[in-house]
Order: sequence, then C-alpha cells, then structure tokens
Amino acid sequence: MKPRKPKTTPRSKRPTARKGPVPAASNAKAQDSALYKRIAQRAFELYEQRGRQAGYELEDWLQAEREVRSTAAKMPKQK
Repeated sequence: MKPRKPKTTPRSKRPTARKGPVPAASNAKAQDSALYKRIAQRAFELYEQRGRQAGYELEDWLQAEREVRSTAAKMPKQK
C-alpha cells in the first residue's frame, strides 16, 4: 500500500500577512539597534581621543554606554 501525500491548502486560500501597525517587538529591536550604534560611535570617539591606543576597548565601551544611556535618560520619551 502506497503512503498518502498530506493534503495541503492551495496558496490562494492561505491566510496572508497582516498589514497594520508595527509590532512593539519590532520597534524595540530598532531602538536597541540605534542605541547600539550610538554607543559604538561614542566608544570609537573615546578610542580616537586616546590616540588610537589598543587595550582599552572594554573601558571605552563601558564609558560610552554610561554616557549614551545617561543622555537618553534625560531626554523625554517619544510616543
């Protein structure tokens, strides 16, 4: 006896993706990405201020993170 193929729904009857407001999770990812980019930029600026001296990557990153998060906390939240 031959095994049966499972029945599939034709493409025309499959539900389509909803087009509506952007989910909050997607918005959060965009904000995290923007925050990461600002921290990375500031860490690079600190690296350059030190004369591009290697070995202080973690310190630069942590300092940049403190500065960027402090600045972000002072700004009013956007709705």
